[in-house]
Amino acid sequence: IHELEDRVEEKTHEIITIMNTDVITGLKNRRYFEEYSDELIKTVKRTEKIVLLYIDQNKYKSIKSMYGKYIAEQTLKKVGNRIEDIVAGEGGLAAAYGEDVFVAVFKIAGFYEQGKTIADKIIQYCSDTYHVESHAISVTLNIGISCYPIDAKNTEELVRNADYAMNQARKGGYNRIQKYDYQSAVNLHHKDKIEMRSEE
Repeated sequence: IHELEDRVEEKTHEIITIMNTDVITGLKNRRYFEEYSDELIKTVKRTEKIVLLYIDQNKYKSIKSMYGKYIAEQTLKKVGNRIEDIVAGEGGLAAAYGEDVFVAVFKIAGFYEQGKTIADKIIQYCSDTYHVESHAISVTLNIGISCYPIDAKNTEELVRNADYAMNQARKGGYNRIQKYDYQSAVNLHHKDKIEMRSEE
């Protein structure tokens, strides 16, 4: 009976691992990340902040169309492994979030500066030329940063605001980092509303 129980437990553990793992990179996946972040928010102390990094690998679709899906995915996996190395070293969790997007979340005692320092490390270590089979593939990143409870009330807002900041960073070029700025987001939202009205 014990042996059977052990086998069932092992199988259950295997299934949970598969459900929580991104098939391409081997990192935790979006579902796991969102549950983890929700728990982190529940346990945060008044003196602590939670920082979320939204990390976009630039030109992933171009790499895919030039070198094919396999090479593009192998490159993405290498980038993900490097991101995970840094994030785990800082006591955070890294996950694959979209086709060419990674996210990382940390509990910190400081403020944005600590998040910015980690984002800098990620860009220095991960923006590089990756050798996949006989190809040398150049990778750049852009990173948006948002912070709980300053910028967001929950995981969904944290991700959305860090995504917005990443898009702002991208406007400045590659390997840029941008923290979420509420005022610029409000201004942009207002501008979009006006543009939508004028199109009606």
